[in-house]
Amino acid sequence: MGSCVSTITGLKDYQHKPITPEDIVNILEARNWQATIEIASSVRDIVPVEPTGILKCIDGRASNNKALKGPKMPGGIYSIAQNRGVTTIEGLKEIAKEVSDVGYAPSVASGDEGFFKVWLAGKKKDRPEYHAYQGAAAIEEAGYFVEVHKGEHAEKMTVINLVEGKTLDPKENDQRFVVDVWAAGKFGLDLPKFVEAAAKTVEAMGGPKKAKLIVPNENFERINSIYKPTGKSLGPLAPSGNKAASPSSQSSGKKPSSPSSQSSGKKPSSPSSQTSGKKASSPSSQTSSKK
Repeated sequence: MGSCVSTITGLKDYQHKPITPEDIVNILEARNWQATIEIASSVRDIVPVEPTGILKCIDGRASNNKALKGPKMPGGIYSIAQNRGVTTIEGLKEIAKEVSDVGYAPSVASGDEGFFKVWLAGKKKDRPEYHAYQGAAAIEEAGYFVEVHKGEHAEKMTVINLVEGKTLDPKENDQRFVVDVWAAGKFGLDLPKFVEAAAKTVEAMGGPKKAKLIVPNENFERINSIYKPTGKSLGPLAPSGNKAASPSSQSSGKKPSSPSSQSSGKKPSSPSSQTSGKKASSPSSQTSSKK
Protein backbone atom coordinates (compact mmCIF):
# COMPACT_ATOMS: atom_id res chain seq x y z
CA MET A 1 0.00 0.00 0.00
CA GLY A 2 1.36 3.37 -0.93
CA SER A 3 1.30 6.19 1.56
CA CYS A 4 2.16 9.81 2.07
CA VAL A 5 4.16 10.49 5.21
CA SER A 6 4.70 13.87 6.84
CA THR A 7 8.44 14.48 7.09
CA ILE A 8 7.90 16.41 10.32
CA THR A 9 5.26 14.56 12.35
CA GLY A 10 5.43 11.11 10.74
CA LEU A 11 1.65 11.14 10.26
CA LYS A 12 0.58 8.75 7.49
CA ASP A 13 -2.46 9.13 5.27
CA TYR A 14 -3.77 5.66 6.15
CA GLN A 15 -4.70 3.79 9.29
CA HIS A 16 -2.70 0.86 10.62
CA LYS A 17 -4.34 -2.52 11.01
CA PRO A 18 -6.78 -2.54 13.97
CA ILE A 19 -5.91 -4.51 17.08
CA THR A 20 -8.15 -6.92 19.00
CA PRO A 21 -8.13 -7.86 22.69
CA GLU A 22 -6.81 -11.26 21.65
CA ASP A 23 -3.89 -9.59 19.85
CA ILE A 24 -3.05 -7.61 22.97
CA VAL A 25 -3.18 -10.69 25.20
CA ASN A 26 -0.86 -12.51 22.80
CA ILE A 27 1.64 -9.60 22.85
CA LEU A 28 1.61 -9.54 26.63
CA GLU A 29 1.82 -13.31 27.10
CA ALA A 30 4.84 -13.36 24.78
CA ARG A 31 6.50 -11.14 27.41
CA ASN A 32 5.38 -13.48 30.22
CA TRP A 33 2.53 -11.27 31.38
CA GLN A 34 -0.80 -12.43 32.77
CA ALA A 35 -3.88 -10.75 31.29
CA THR A 36 -7.62 -10.80 31.91
CA ILE A 37 -10.49 -9.12 30.08
CA GLU A 38 -13.42 -7.23 31.58
CA ILE A 39 -16.40 -5.53 29.95
CA ALA A 40 -16.84 -1.79 30.46
CA SER A 41 -20.20 -2.07 32.23
CA SER A 42 -18.54 -3.94 35.11
CA VAL A 43 -15.88 -1.24 35.66
CA ARG A 44 -17.22 1.27 38.17
CA ASP A 45 -14.56 3.95 37.86
CA ILE A 46 -14.29 4.29 34.08
CA VAL A 47 -15.06 7.93 33.22
CA PRO A 48 -15.54 10.08 30.11
CA VAL A 49 -12.49 11.88 28.81
CA GLU A 50 -12.65 15.64 29.41
CA PRO A 51 -11.29 18.13 26.84
CA THR A 52 -9.40 19.97 29.57
CA GLY A 53 -7.65 16.77 30.71
CA ILE A 54 -4.04 16.40 29.63
CA LEU A 55 -2.94 13.62 27.29
CA LYS A 56 -0.69 12.24 29.99
CA CYS A 57 1.77 9.53 30.86
CA ILE A 58 0.53 6.11 32.04
CA ASP A 59 2.39 6.60 35.37
CA GLY A 60 0.21 5.77 38.37
CA ARG A 61 1.91 8.07 40.88
CA ALA A 62 0.71 11.45 42.09
CA SER A 63 1.00 14.23 39.49
CA ASN A 64 1.62 17.97 39.64
CA ASN A 65 -1.29 18.38 37.22
CA LYS A 66 -4.85 17.97 38.46
CA ALA A 67 -6.53 17.72 35.03
CA LEU A 68 -6.09 13.96 34.77
CA LYS A 69 -9.22 12.92 32.85
CA GLY A 70 -7.42 12.99 29.51
CA PRO A 71 -6.16 10.00 27.46
CA LYS A 72 -3.16 8.15 28.88
CA MET A 73 -0.22 7.05 26.72
CA PRO A 74 3.39 6.16 27.63
CA GLY A 75 5.36 9.36 28.18
CA GLY A 76 2.41 11.46 27.01
CA ILE A 77 2.94 12.63 23.43
CA TYR A 78 6.45 11.12 23.40
CA SER A 79 4.78 7.79 22.54
CA ILE A 80 3.30 9.30 19.37
CA ALA A 81 6.73 10.54 18.29
CA GLN A 82 8.41 7.21 19.05
CA ASN A 83 5.74 5.18 17.27
CA ARG A 84 6.04 7.30 14.11
CA GLY A 85 9.82 7.47 14.17
CA VAL A 86 9.88 11.24 14.79
CA THR A 87 13.16 12.07 16.51
CA THR A 88 13.46 15.88 16.32
CA ILE A 89 12.34 18.67 18.64
CA GLU A 90 10.62 20.35 15.70
CA GLY A 91 8.63 17.17 15.03
CA LEU A 92 7.70 16.86 18.70
CA LYS A 93 6.31 20.40 18.77
CA GLU A 94 4.29 19.76 15.61
CA ILE A 95 2.85 16.60 17.18
CA ALA A 96 1.86 18.67 20.21
CA LYS A 97 0.00 21.06 17.91
CA GLU A 98 -1.68 18.11 16.17
CA VAL A 99 -2.84 16.72 19.53
CA SER A 100 -4.16 20.13 20.52
CA ASP A 101 -6.02 20.46 17.21
CA VAL A 102 -7.70 17.09 17.84
CA GLY A 103 -9.00 18.46 21.13
CA TYR A 104 -6.63 17.15 23.81
CA ALA A 105 -4.15 19.01 26.01
CA PRO A 106 -0.62 17.82 25.06
CA SER A 107 1.90 16.91 27.75
CA VAL A 108 5.16 15.03 28.21
CA ALA A 109 6.50 13.30 31.30
CA SER A 110 9.48 15.01 32.87
CA GLY A 111 12.76 13.17 33.34
CA ASP A 112 14.38 10.40 31.34
CA GLU A 113 13.04 7.44 33.31
CA GLY A 114 10.13 5.30 32.20
CA PHE A 115 9.11 5.66 28.57
CA PHE A 116 11.92 8.02 27.55
CA LYS A 117 14.42 5.48 28.88
CA VAL A 118 12.76 2.77 26.77
CA TRP A 119 12.91 5.05 23.72
CA LEU A 120 16.62 5.73 24.24
CA ALA A 121 17.26 1.98 24.45
CA GLY A 122 15.93 1.45 20.91
CA LYS A 123 17.88 1.31 17.68
CA LYS A 124 20.22 4.25 17.18
CA LYS A 125 18.33 5.58 14.14
CA ASP A 126 15.06 5.56 16.12
CA ARG A 127 16.32 7.40 19.22
CA PRO A 128 15.35 11.00 19.96
CA GLU A 129 17.92 13.63 18.99
CA TYR A 130 17.45 15.41 22.31
CA HIS A 131 17.44 14.77 26.04
CA ALA A 132 14.23 14.54 28.05
CA TYR A 133 14.81 17.92 29.70
CA GLN A 134 15.17 19.52 26.25
CA GLY A 135 11.92 17.94 25.06
CA ALA A 136 10.15 19.13 28.20
CA ALA A 137 11.50 22.65 27.78
CA ALA A 138 10.35 22.79 24.15
CA ILE A 139 6.83 21.63 25.04
CA GLU A 140 6.58 24.10 27.92
CA GLU A 141 7.87 26.93 25.73
CA ALA A 142 5.18 26.08 23.16
CA GLY A 143 2.54 26.62 25.85
CA TYR A 144 1.77 22.99 26.67
CA PHE A 145 2.26 20.86 29.77
CA VAL A 146 5.11 19.01 31.47
CA GLU A 147 3.91 16.42 33.97
CA VAL A 148 5.99 15.82 37.08
CA HIS A 149 5.34 12.73 39.21
CA LYS A 150 6.22 12.36 42.86
CA GLY A 151 6.63 9.48 45.25
CA GLU A 152 7.64 5.88 44.73
CA HIS A 153 6.16 3.49 42.20
CA ALA A 154 3.64 1.12 43.80
CA GLU A 155 1.47 0.17 40.82
CA LYS A 156 -0.31 -3.15 41.31
CA MET A 157 -1.34 -3.74 37.71
CA THR A 158 -1.79 -2.20 34.25
CA VAL A 159 -5.24 -1.33 32.96
CA ILE A 160 -5.44 -1.38 29.15
CA ASN A 161 -8.55 0.41 27.97
CA LEU A 162 -10.14 -0.05 24.53
CA VAL A 163 -13.36 1.90 25.20
CA GLU A 164 -13.31 5.03 23.05
CA GLY A 165 -13.75 8.34 24.82
CA LYS A 166 -13.27 6.80 28.28
CA THR A 167 -10.36 6.58 30.70
CA LEU A 168 -9.58 5.88 34.35
CA ASP A 169 -8.25 8.33 36.92
CA PRO A 170 -4.91 7.61 38.54
CA LYS A 171 -5.21 6.52 42.18
CA GLU A 172 -2.38 7.86 44.31
CA ASN A 173 -3.19 5.50 47.18
CA ASP A 174 -4.03 2.50 45.00
CA GLN A 175 -1.68 2.88 42.07
CA ARG A 176 -2.15 1.39 38.62
CA PHE A 177 -0.79 2.09 35.17
CA VAL A 178 -3.50 3.15 32.68
CA VAL A 179 -3.03 2.75 28.91
CA ASP A 180 -5.75 4.08 26.59
CA VAL A 181 -5.15 2.07 23.43
CA TRP A 182 -8.16 3.63 21.68
CA ALA A 183 -6.40 7.03 21.88
CA ALA A 184 -3.39 5.64 20.01
CA GLY A 185 -5.80 4.60 17.28
CA LYS A 186 -6.98 8.21 17.02
CA PHE A 187 -3.50 9.19 15.89
CA GLY A 188 -3.07 6.38 13.38
CA LEU A 189 -0.35 4.63 15.36
CA ASP A 190 0.99 1.13 14.86
CA LEU A 191 -1.03 -0.44 17.68
CA PRO A 192 0.96 -3.66 18.31
CA LYS A 193 4.12 -1.51 18.49
CA PHE A 194 2.31 0.87 20.85
CA VAL A 195 1.18 -1.94 23.18
CA GLU A 196 4.66 -3.46 23.29
CA ALA A 197 6.18 -0.05 24.09
CA ALA A 198 3.67 0.34 26.92
CA ALA A 199 4.59 -3.08 28.31
CA LYS A 200 8.30 -2.23 28.14
CA THR A 201 7.61 1.04 29.97
CA VAL A 202 5.81 -0.74 32.79
CA GLU A 203 8.67 -3.22 33.06
CA ALA A 204 11.24 -0.40 33.09
CA MET A 205 9.42 1.19 36.04
CA GLY A 206 9.38 -2.09 37.95
CA GLY A 207 5.67 -2.76 37.52
CA PRO A 208 4.17 -6.25 37.80
CA LYS A 209 3.48 -8.15 34.58
CA LYS A 210 -0.23 -8.18 35.23
CA ALA A 211 -2.85 -6.51 33.02
CA LYS A 212 -6.61 -6.07 32.85
CA LEU A 213 -8.11 -5.22 29.46
CA ILE A 214 -11.36 -3.24 29.38
CA VAL A 215 -13.45 -3.82 26.25
CA PRO A 216 -16.68 -2.20 24.99
CA ASN A 217 -19.90 -3.94 26.05
CA GLU A 218 -20.79 -4.79 22.44
CA ASN A 219 -17.72 -7.04 22.26
CA PHE A 220 -18.99 -9.30 25.03
CA GLU A 221 -20.43 -12.07 22.82
CA ARG A 222 -17.29 -12.43 20.71
CA ILE A 223 -14.94 -12.31 23.68
CA ASN A 224 -17.22 -14.62 25.67
CA SER A 225 -16.75 -17.29 22.99
CA ILE A 226 -12.98 -17.20 23.54
CA TYR A 227 -12.51 -16.32 27.19
CA LYS A 228 -13.82 -18.19 30.22
CA PRO A 229 -16.64 -16.32 32.01
CA THR A 230 -16.14 -15.55 35.71
CA GLY A 231 -19.21 -13.49 36.52
CA LYS A 232 -18.99 -10.16 34.72
CA SER A 233 -15.20 -10.39 34.56
CA LEU A 234 -13.72 -12.40 31.71
CA GLY A 235 -10.81 -14.58 32.71
CA PRO A 236 -7.56 -15.78 31.12
CA LEU A 237 -7.25 -16.97 27.54
CA ALA A 238 -8.57 -20.48 27.03
CA PRO A 239 -6.13 -23.27 26.03
CA SER A 240 -5.00 -22.97 22.43
CA GLY A 241 -7.56 -24.31 19.98
CA ASN A 242 -10.30 -24.78 22.58
CA LYS A 243 -13.15 -22.56 23.65
CA ALA A 244 -13.43 -22.22 27.39
CA ALA A 245 -16.54 -23.74 28.97
CA SER A 246 -18.38 -22.20 31.87
CA PRO A 247 -17.78 -23.61 35.39
CA SER A 248 -21.20 -25.32 35.39
CA SER A 249 -20.55 -27.08 32.11
CA GLN A 250 -17.16 -28.25 33.34
CA SER A 251 -18.76 -29.94 36.32
CA SER A 252 -21.75 -31.44 34.49
CA GLY A 253 -20.04 -32.33 31.23
CA LYS A 254 -22.85 -30.66 29.28
CA LYS A 255 -22.43 -27.99 26.67
CA PRO A 256 -23.21 -24.58 28.22
CA SER A 257 -26.29 -22.83 26.87
CA SER A 258 -26.57 -19.12 26.20
CA PRO A 259 -28.83 -16.94 28.40
CA SER A 260 -31.37 -16.64 25.58
CA SER A 261 -31.57 -20.40 25.04
CA GLN A 262 -32.00 -20.98 28.76
CA SER A 263 -35.07 -18.76 28.82
CA SER A 264 -36.60 -19.92 25.53
CA GLY A 265 -35.77 -23.60 25.73
CA LYS A 266 -34.15 -23.55 22.30
CA LYS A 267 -30.80 -25.09 21.49
CA PRO A 268 -28.03 -22.47 21.85
CA SER A 269 -26.55 -21.19 18.65
CA SER A 270 -22.85 -20.64 18.12
CA PRO A 271 -21.29 -17.16 18.56
CA SER A 272 -20.94 -16.85 14.80
CA SER A 273 -24.61 -17.65 14.16
CA GLN A 274 -25.64 -15.20 16.85
CA THR A 275 -23.87 -12.44 14.92
CA SER A 276 -25.37 -13.32 11.50
CA GLY A 277 -22.23 -15.05 10.32
CA LYS A 278 -20.20 -11.87 10.25
CA LYS A 279 -16.86 -11.61 11.94
CA ALA A 280 -16.90 -9.19 14.85
CA SER A 281 -14.81 -6.10 14.31
CA SER A 282 -12.02 -5.17 16.70
CA PRO A 283 -12.49 -2.39 19.26
CA SER A 284 -9.92 -0.16 17.61
CA SER A 285 -11.58 -0.53 14.21
CA GLN A 286 -14.91 0.36 15.77
CA THR A 287 -13.50 3.41 17.45
CA SER A 288 -10.66 4.75 15.35
CA SER A 289 -11.20 7.71 13.10
CA LYS A 290 -9.35 8.69 10.02
CA LYS A 291 -7.56 11.97 9.67
